[in-house]
This record gives sequence, structure tokens and C-alpha cells, in this order.
Amino acid sequence: MESTLYRSVHTGDSFVSVPQPHSYDPYPTNIEFIMKDKSTKSIKRTGKHLGTGGQGCVYLGVDDEGKEYAIKITDLTNCPSEEKPQKQQDYNRELDLLLKVESPYVARLFGYAAHPDPDIHQHYLLLEYCNCDLQKLIN
Repeated sequence: MESTLYRSVHTGDSFVSVPQPHSYDPYPTNIEFIMKDKSTKSIKRTGKHLGTGGQGCVYLGVDDEGKEYAIKITDLTNCPSEEKPQKQQDYNRELDLLLKVESPYVARLFGYAAHPDPDIHQHYLLLEYCNCDLQKLIN
């Protein structure tokens, strides 16, 4: 039996769960990033989901030359209002640290972005993509 996916839709005073087809994807495909050198670069987010953590999802991204990146998406759009300030602060702290830290043990930050629609509270980090099994490296 196939499970149904749902997404929350704001209906004025509350949110309602609306069934979505399995292909529903709330994230943009092309993202314009501000790079560390303040230039901009458009990265295409592929459909390849690399993982999910406490602050968001990570997808594979590719630039026009074929270079691969990890795109971390922090989505606060449907986050309860009392949690948004803390989650925004967590994102800002992570961005600030990644802008300063250079270590072989931390994925390099190449750029960052926010969704262009102010009503969609999504933030993106463009990170170094490590095409390997991290669990094997740790052990």
C-alpha cells in the first residue's frame, strides 16, 4: 500500500494538511548563491537527496561546468512561530562559523542564499560535496 505525502498549507488562521503527489518538491531547482568572494553563481539542485539532519535536508547540486556541491536547505516556512527565532539564530551561527573556519575536517562553505520570496523562509548553504562513505572514513 502506497503512503500519501502531505504538506501544510496556510488557510488564514491555521494550517491544513493537503495531500501531495509523490513528486511534490517544495524546493527550487535553480538557486542563485552569493559566493564567499561576493560574486554570484547559479547552481542547479538535482533530485538526489543526500541526507537529512536536525536543521534540514541536503541535496546534490551541480554548476554549469559539472562541478558537484552539497546544498543544505534549512526550511523555516512551516516551522512553529515560537521556534523560528531559535532556528534562524542556529542557521546564522552556522553560516558565521563556516565563513570563518577552514579545516580539513569541516566541509568547505562556498556560498549561501535565501529564497527570493520573503514569504518562503528557506535558507541555503553551498558546501563542499564529499563523494564518499563518511562512516567508513570515521571508522
